Amino acid sequence: MLIALPLTLMPLLDALIAKKMTPVIVGGYVRDTLLHVYSKDIDIEVYGTNNIETLKTVLNTFGTVHEVGRSFGVLKMRIDELSLDISLPRTESKIAPGHKGFRVNTAQQLDFSAAARRRDFTINAIGYNTVTDTLLDPYGGQDDLKNGLLREVDANTFVEDPLRLYRAMQFAARFNLHISDSLHRLCRTIVASGELQTLPKERIFEEFRKLLLNADKPSEGIRLLKAFGALRYFDELDAMASQTCRSQKNLFDHTLLTLDTMASMRRGDATKDLVAMLAILCHKMPHEGKTFLHRLTQHPALIDAVSTLVRYNRYPQRMYDAQSGSAEILKLSVNVCIADLLPVAEAIARKCHRHTDHYRFEAGIWLAEKAQALHVFYHPPKPLLQGRDLIAQGLQPSKSFKTLLNDAYNAQLRQEFTCKSEAIAWLQTYIKR
Repeated sequence: MLIALPLTLMPLLDALIAKKMTPVIVGGYVRDTLLHVYSKDIDIEVYGTNNIETLKTVLNTFGTVHEVGRSFGVLKMRIDELSLDISLPRTESKIAPGHKGFRVNTAQQLDFSAAARRRDFTINAIGYNTVTDTLLDPYGGQDDLKNGLLREVDANTFVEDPLRLYRAMQFAARFNLHISDSLHRLCRTIVASGELQTLPKERIFEEFRKLLLNADKPSEGIRLLKAFGALRYFDELDAMASQTCRSQKNLFDHTLLTLDTMASMRRGDATKDLVAMLAILCHKMPHEGKTFLHRLTQHPALIDAVSTLVRYNRYPQRMYDAQSGSAEILKLSVNVCIADLLPVAEAIARKCHRHTDHYRFEAGIWLAEKAQALHVFYHPPKPLLQGRDLIAQGLQPSKSFKTLLNDAYNAQLRQEFTCKSEAIAWLQTYIKR
């Protein structure tokens, strides 16, 4: 077998073949396999039928099938850990502005070459025929992979989908590919057309997410945006190119070097890694990067998490320099998760000492030890006094409880008491005031 397929997928493929259909593995799974990259996402184009209901009947015996676009003929399902997109071969034609302005046509007689012409890059236009055990590569994607080249399939249709500019950005960085001259010109054409403004922010954010989570050097993707002229849509990034930081380094270059440092420190938790990467990207921006983040996403929790790390990124070094006491560390833990803050602070410090052999972030080591000793490395301290403690002292529940409990918690953070018995004694004194 030319392309290794998961054993759990084989019964489904055999069932389709038994119905005289030809399943062809397409797109990212083939590309990733050729690059020796593991993937759980598999796209399958099924030739030999143009009846979506017939296809669904076969698939339903293997699990729940979700139809996400009847006009597209796309079905989604899961088998164990595999996420499958199963579709009929199709062509697309541009009929309106924007990312969704396409007419989709499916045809039973469509061959792979014609169906693959709608794809963006040659490396994504390689198929694997599971019946004949052959690779289908009408546009030279295998050679482009070997040569480290990112190249468009069809110059005439590439510019019809403006999202492809952002896909070029993240693919080039993720797979360490250089952009062909023709693709570079096409991306600049997309910028000049103004079509980037038609893209919904969540689609742009998804491409940034892939860049920040998967590229060893995400800086290369951001530099491509600059080369394409697309930074005009991100004022905060664009402004950095003409600014300097305290070390008199160009702010744009400083940020991107730090971003690559953070990428080398990713922990494998996609949610936390994304927040940390965005915090580095925003750490020199005004307003804690909030304006930039609002251009990318509508998720307030994400924006708040990123801006919080930006706000406190200097605290570990400042607190270490001042040898801050336990009370200051407790207060910090209320405002930000110290475990999440330290990698961001360390990445900034490491970038500044990247030429130092065996660099140790002493401030981070010190703060981590102190926070762990106080049991606030991951979470702020739990309040020692609660409403039931007030009632036990003879107080009647009222609106004043909130003020009293807030005062108690602040006193706890100041370490006026450190255990329950001391807290009760503090409360009794407070009540007598």
